[in-house]
Amino acid sequence: MTLRAITRSTLLPLLALGLTACGGGVGDPVGPGEDSGGGQTPDPVVVDFPIVYVLRPVPRDEDSEEILAEVLTEPARFNAGARLYFQDRATATAGRRELTAGLFDEEALYDVKDIAPHPDGDRFLFALRAPEIEDADDDEQPTWNIWEYDLNTESLRRVISSDLSAEAGQDVSPQYLPDDRILFSSTRQSRSRAVLLDDGKPQFAAQTENDNQDALVLHVMDADGRNIDQISYNQSHDLQPLIDADGRVLFTRWDGFAQNRLSFYQLNPDGTGLAPRYGYHSLAGSEAPALFSTQLTLGGQLLAIAKPQDELLGGDLVRVDVANHVENDQTLDGVEGGPAQRSLADRPIPLNGDISRAGLYHAAYPMQDGSERLLVSWSPCRVSVPEPEQEDGVRIRPCTDEWLNIEGSEPAPPLFGLWVFDPEGPTQQPVVLPEEDQMVTDPIALEPRPRPGFQEPLVGESNWVSEGVGVLHIQSVYDLDGEASVDIDALMDPAQTTAEERPARFLRLLKAVSSPDNDTLNDQDGEVFGNRFNQNRGLLEILGYVPIEPDGSVMTKVPADIAFSFDIVDAEGTRIMPPHRNWLQLRPGEQRNCQGCHSADSEVPHGHPERGPLPAYTGADTEGLPFPNTRRTDRFDTPVFPELEQTMAEFDAAIAFTCSNPDDPATCSPRGPRNPDVNIRYTDIWTDPAVREPDPDHQRLYSALAADDYREYANGENPDEGLTVSATYPPTSEGCQTQWTALCRVVINYENHIQNLWERQRLLTEENDEGQATLVLDEFYEPVDHTCVGCHTRFDADDAPRVPAGQLELTRNAAGNGQMTSYLELLNGDDEVTLVDGAVVDLLVETGEFETDEEGELVLDDDGNPIPIMTTVPVQAPLSRGGAAASAAFFARFEQTNDLTDPDAVDHRGMLNPNELRLLREWLDTGARYYNNPFDRARQDDE
Repeated sequence: MTLRAITRSTLLPLLALGLTACGGGVGDPVGPGEDSGGGQTPDPVVVDFPIVYVLRPVPRDEDSEEILAEVLTEPARFNAGARLYFQDRATATAGRRELTAGLFDEEALYDVKDIAPHPDGDRFLFALRAPEIEDADDDEQPTWNIWEYDLNTESLRRVISSDLSAEAGQDVSPQYLPDDRILFSSTRQSRSRAVLLDDGKPQFAAQTENDNQDALVLHVMDADGRNIDQISYNQSHDLQPLIDADGRVLFTRWDGFAQNRLSFYQLNPDGTGLAPRYGYHSLAGSEAPALFSTQLTLGGQLLAIAKPQDELLGGDLVRVDVANHVENDQTLDGVEGGPAQRSLADRPIPLNGDISRAGLYHAAYPMQDGSERLLVSWSPCRVSVPEPEQEDGVRIRPCTDEWLNIEGSEPAPPLFGLWVFDPEGPTQQPVVLPEEDQMVTDPIALEPRPRPGFQEPLVGESNWVSEGVGVLHIQSVYDLDGEASVDIDALMDPAQTTAEERPARFLRLLKAVSSPDNDTLNDQDGEVFGNRFNQNRGLLEILGYVPIEPDGSVMTKVPADIAFSFDIVDAEGTRIMPPHRNWLQLRPGEQRNCQGCHSADSEVPHGHPERGPLPAYTGADTEGLPFPNTRRTDRFDTPVFPELEQTMAEFDAAIAFTCSNPDDPATCSPRGPRNPDVNIRYTDIWTDPAVREPDPDHQRLYSALAADDYREYANGENPDEGLTVSATYPPTSEGCQTQWTALCRVVINYENHIQNLWERQRLLTEENDEGQATLVLDEFYEPVDHTCVGCHTRFDADDAPRVPAGQLELTRNAAGNGQMTSYLELLNGDDEVTLVDGAVVDLLVETGEFETDEEGELVLDDDGNPIPIMTTVPVQAPLSRGGAAASAAFFARFEQTNDLTDPDAVDHRGMLNPNELRLLREWLDTGARYYNNPFDRARQDDE
């Protein structure tokens, strides 16, 4: 039998019994320029092209010696001992050359991975990490760098030549772009670090949302390592980038925004056009495998190893039709079909740790010659059977019925060699025979292949670029998975629907708050929120609000180069639809068009312009006529009309103008898309006055947090000195309240902004005949005081103990974890208390059960009576971290919709004004976090 193309059924026992004793199974090493073919004539069965691969030790735990699984979400893991090899022919008789041998000392243990060939087949990229530095701290260890080997010059170079610049991040997964620039995944986060400085924060590498790793996101650099540009802004990893035939980037995204899933996205090499591509639903869940070691075939199909995300070293070899499917069981247009993922193994490969008779695959690379053949890293099925006379008590045998049925047999360690695999046979041809405790990974073939198409970089609208913004356009928020959730025609017609009757009033833009690493926090004051409480994931900032037009459309500027999301809210700022749990991004000058919204559990394709159902709403259905019962004019008061299929938001952006002098049209200029506003503001710009009166203005302002009839004493020590407006603390700057820019942020910290609502003195006043605020007095001629902590504390004004009103304490006193008591009581609830002998204690009630001894006999008191088991009485939390809508009962107390017939009920109507309630609502909708800036200092008012 020759080592040519042999069938799989013959191959398995042969490998287990014979070839494992052959060591490396390759010829002698050859030097540069030497003929490694031994003077043989080309074999028509042999694939006659150079190959490159990595030979590495099987990864094992240092202590237990257990084999370690490859974990996709740990891309910077260092597995020492790898070597990079080159063979000029894909045959087991060809010699091999170690390309990285001269980089370090002979015994040095470094790591190599992620080999990517150039389309011309004359050079390739790879990631390399230098050996560990003994006794050095983690932040002083070498990082992963991108290297290139050129076959023509037989030269090796680090792409970023500067040591300082090369070590600025973990750089992995390189790919050549069609213009020979280099795409890679990195922790550099170069643009995100600049945004941190703009936000007044220290620079750091943002941590992933589900663990403590520096997030790797996509970057592009020139072929010489210059002009590094960050092109993706995920808050967890963006991994395994590939370039498809059109020149777009296909990559694996780790979504960690209140979820934990891996699927495929796409974007252009300039970072525009981010969209889901494949597997958002079918690759989710604990039962779904993750796809490792991805490659693209000439036909545009994805080649991958399917295995559990953090189990097994190797898995099933699958081909995925990503060109025609969005899910394993769904085609591009959302029609049921598939499966898109098909195993190429000749027998099923279990992914639950059971013995796989078909062996396991670790990597695969598609030949570029039009055939279906693959270079594969593959291990045969082997079993360890008990054999006492062996030194370690076992002997490795092939996976035949004879050996599998022996009691005590277990899967043997894998034996990954390199093979040319033809799945049509199926036949395999050995290229690098396997060695015990070694494995071949990352194989590629150096053969020319078609160069991908070139995606022209965006030339954005110059004003948007200079402002540092992109533009988001949603056709209608009422389009839910291609179906109208309401009667859009009726909602957009002012003659049928008023603004107050429309459910969706504003789009609230949200920005991710990057989570800092511990070293960065340790460099800060110990009193910053991030150090005191270490709850630094899932934080959000508000960028602003934008009115939703009557047809449900929105067109707004959004700061570029950030991770953002949005909420759909009502007139008071309450989220009315499930939160959008995927990070979006816009590059400077980019416009993103979205059809509508989608439900969280829907598997209808969404977020991609080439996929999904037809829109439920397409804009104006006529040209040269106004939207029904609306009137819009130009700066000369001449009526203007939408173009065919323009949404109201698009039309408004096209014709709206701003004027420095409203009476002089010459001072007017086009406005373009709306700017967000940190305040909630609405003005009716649509209703034709000839049809009905336009809707009144509506606004909720931070500057009006004290716009009510409450005052406090100007001098708390001397009421005779008069009254003044209570101090309030808006969660944004004064400048942003008057003029929005891309740097505006609303940052709500509980201690700084919410606790103030409970402590703000609320002495009720009324205007006298002279327009002055005078105190309203009760029947005892005392000022009516609605200050929240005047009732919701355990002690009254004279320090006498009492049960807090409504069993709710709103004090700033620190609870056991250091957070304010009010925060914990509002969101976690507490136990009911009562007054006993002048002390406030937990109320205890009988459970109906009695104390027993070890034998189960009742324990009696001195009077011979059973001793009842007592328990506390829980009090339900009045607020919910699920948002303002989930806290509706709390808000009902202030809005005349709660039940006041209970004799113990207190009329809270008007005690918090609408602007204060808006602040509470948006705090709840953004997660009710104790803080949203980990670098702000806690307990400032205690100093």
